Amino acid sequence: VLGETLDGRSDVYALALVAYEMFTGGLPFEGNTPERKLTARLIQDPKPLAATAPDVAWPEALQATFDRALEREPDARTATALEFADALVAAVELWLGGSVL
Repeated sequence: VLGETLDGRSDVYALALVAYEMFTGGLPFEGNTPERKLTARLIQDPKPLAATAPDVAWPEALQATFDRALEREPDARTATALEFADALVAAVELWLGGSVL
């Protein structure tokens, strides 16, 4: 959004947005136009999973996985897509009590 240099952490952010929507059916930023949605990413924290899908008892580990992958600052974000995938699988397996792969 700011025109800064992109790296793999940008892909992690994009992947986390897609995964968030797959889990909740919505996006973590509100806005009624594309411009407002982009601006929201710069000034708002992502909505918690429970704010988008309140009918689910979201586990803390899954929320933490999304929180880290959707960090506004790239240096604080999950470093690689593989690291995000591993954390996501681990959180879901803990939640469901069994292997998902």
